[in-house]
Amino acid sequence: LSITPGIRASYFSPTGKMYYEPRANMSFKITDKIKFKAATGLYYQFAKRVIREDILSGSRDFWVLTDGERLPVASSKQYVAGLSWENKKWLFDAEAYYKTLDGLTEYSLWLTPAPGREVTYEENFYNGSGIARGIDLLLQKKYGKFNGWLGYTIGDTRQNFPVYGTTDFYASND
Repeated sequence: LSITPGIRASYFSPTGKMYYEPRANMSFKITDKIKFKAATGLYYQFAKRVIREDILSGSRDFWVLTDGERLPVASSKQYVAGLSWENKKWLFDAEAYYKTLDGLTEYSLWLTPAPGREVTYEENFYNGSGIARGIDLLLQKKYGKFNGWLGYTIGDTRQNFPVYGTTDFYASND
């Protein structure tokens, strides 16, 4: 059994705050070839990929730095558990993951104000949350003239922006 705790600290000057990201991982060797593993952590992201949906122009995503207010710092709580089987020639790895996503931002021109009212660009930013979950599979051939990896992921990513209603919807990267 191996347990590794950790913490990462980041100071982000535009918000003037420290962000602490506790993390932990654990592995348990069931046999000499089979291992159970699990991990959890809190993660922050200060550079934001802002999804810009425009009916006439299609998707035109862009990146901005958060300001901690109108553009909140994005955060994610992540949980992972899996099994791996390995010998000298092969590795097979399967992991299930679940992530909560907070501080997501979308820029939309779909909602327009009343005629004659001036609009600032900040009014077109909307904040929401989401989840991502799925299973990652990996097969690695480690011998012979030809070796490499074959990976497959099946996942589900949903978001919720209260301005659009109470129903979750599939993220553009689902």
